Amino acid sequence: MDPTENPELVRIFLEEARAHIEAIRRQPGPVRLRALHSLKGVTGMMGFDAAHRLLTAADAAARKGDESLIAGAVAAVEDVVARLDRRRASLGADPAAEIFVAETAENLDAIDRLLEEAASTVEP
Repeated sequence: MDPTENPELVRIFLEEARAHIEAIRRQPGPVRLRALHSLKGVTGMMGFDAAHRLLTAADAAARKGDESLIAGAVAAVEDVVARLDRRRASLGADPAAEIFVAETAENLDAIDRLLEEAASTVEP
């Protein structure tokens, strides 16, 4: 499943990405590096490969003392965030409805798993 098709995952990504970007901009030293590393992780988990590659390079360089790649990598993530925001706006995204749909899907998956388990214990 494409993570960008799950409204709840998109919402969480947007929240996390914004928080990490803010920390990268405002925090010094180790806090900044942790935020960069975390941003790399959430971007990779969501499958934003181009931004993830830039963040990977920026993270590796920053750990060696070269922070020159950070701004470009963060700009790539900001572009991803802007595109997701535009997509959500064009769909008329209602955060409460998105959460309801995501929770309902999770509940239905859990019911399916329970039914499968129950069916496997019944003798023919």
